Amino acid sequence: MTQEAKITPEAIKKFREDKRLSQQQLASMLNVGVASLSRWENGTKEPTGPAAAILAALIGGASVGGMLGVGLVGSGYAIYRLLKERFEGEEKETK
Repeated sequence: MTQEAKITPEAIKKFREDKRLSQQQLASMLNVGVASLSRWENGTKEPTGPAAAILAALIGGASVGGMLGVGLVGSGYAIYRLLKERFEGEEKETK
């Protein structure tokens, strides 16, 4: 992941809280454990792989394929697409 694409613990937590998600809910959506998400939010670990790319795209509006340096195939892209549709739909409804 490039330096400009780094996701801060604060950004992850703010995103989760803004979307009114529990750690369990977001962890499930990203297909990671709650302990991993908790470590990302408290800054002891950084997200990697598809979860990092999905978070970067959702939080910062970056391209998922660009974040990984390749096109995403399979479940990573499907998870991203579902999350993006869900959150964009919520934003449209609240405006």
